[in-house]
Amino acid sequence: MYRTAALRAKALKACFNRSFRATRYASSSAVAATSSSSSPGFASWLTGGSSSSLPSLAIPMADVSLPPSLADNVEPSKLMTTTLPNGLKIASEMSPNPAGSIGLYVDCGSIYETPNFRGVTHLLERMA
Repeated sequence: MYRTAALRAKALKACFNRSFRATRYASSSAVAATSSSSSPGFASWLTGGSSSSLPSLAIPMADVSLPPSLADNVEPSKLMTTTLPNGLKIASEMSPNPAGSIGLYVDCGSIYETPNFRGVTHLLERMA
């Protein structure tokens, strides 16, 4: 079985080399001919050249409006702390950003667990 597979692989390799040999050499010589006479490419800055395909970053783009910058005297918002009737404390602050974040801090740990509630801290840790 191994001998049959090896013979088939050798036959396919020979067939592949025969059919693509001429095109492989033609394409590599065509690439060599065009690469020597063409202008520097995209990654020519790696070799110290300059790329003509990308615009300079010193020139601003047309029709692009920049947002106004923030004032220098912006104060951080005040932190509000609220305590619910069950003892849960909520700290919140106003933010002009459309994104929000939530942090959960639990005053617990394995040292505070009773035998009835063993593993609750581990469960909270895995749920977060």
